[in-house]
Amino acid sequence: MVLSNHLKGVAITAIGVTVLSLDAPLVRLIEAEVATVAFWRGALMALGFAVLTGIRRRGHLRADLRAFGRYDLLAALAFASGNLCFVIGAKMIPVANLLLFVATTPLTTAAMARLLLGERLQPSTLFAILGAFAGIVVLVAGELRAEADLLGHLIGLGVPLSTGLFFTLLRRARSSNTGPILVTAALIMAGVMLPFAWVPVMPITSMPQMGLLGLVVIPIAFTLISQGPRYLPAAEASLLMLLETVFGPIWAWLLLSELPSPAALAGGVLVLGSVAGHVFVSTRTRLAPS
Repeated sequence: MVLSNHLKGVAITAIGVTVLSLDAPLVRLIEAEVATVAFWRGALMALGFAVLTGIRRRGHLRADLRAFGRYDLLAALAFASGNLCFVIGAKMIPVANLLLFVATTPLTTAAMARLLLGERLQPSTLFAILGAFAGIVVLVAGELRAEADLLGHLIGLGVPLSTGLFFTLLRRARSSNTGPILVTAALIMAGVMLPFAWVPVMPITSMPQMGLLGLVVIPIAFTLISQGPRYLPAAEASLLMLLETVFGPIWAWLLLSELPSPAALAGGVLVLGSVAGHVFVSTRTRLAPS
């Protein structure tokens, strides 16, 4: 049963991250101001999450709402913060730079889980994190721009900090359903950005991308990803998030005609190898007789 739960957590999280890898390319395709993109992202996410939650938890919604506590609210705030930082950062700095920050999520998650939950960091997880991080460094080493805006990079740094806190708080809350957390987070995001989106009108040419992103990609991806910490340690769940930096360039090639560089291919191999190796080692450890 332990092995089954672990593999379930790996599969759920990996599928969610694969869907999420469409996020950055779709944001790039949307021709609108940052506040407008963030507002509609939050509003559509709230609708998408609400629909998915209603389907999955039909008949249990009242119980889920009654169980909503302070850690659920804190997790929602962390999720909203990470999404805002991602959208704003994607508009202010190169995607490669932003992905470098995203790559540090396992490190921030491991640190927060250690500080807030007292979780031990297994040596295999630490080595996998370091290996995956090395892959991301190779991926973006030749693409960093010294002239990039400092504020944009500081905002980008908020992505791994917020996401690491989100994973850790989910682990602490041990909620049986994350739907209310995600709906609340999306509403917070839309509410915060509405005053800055004076005319929140989405260009007609960008409506399909915005609809796909807000109603399909984000709700499905994070509904799956948020289930990971129920079956995996926080640091291990966030480690699988690094797969986004592998699949993201592939979608950029297909949607934006951006061919991956040799460094991107080499970095992708390191990331995939680190993730696959960690899953293999952790699985063998659970299979070993006690």
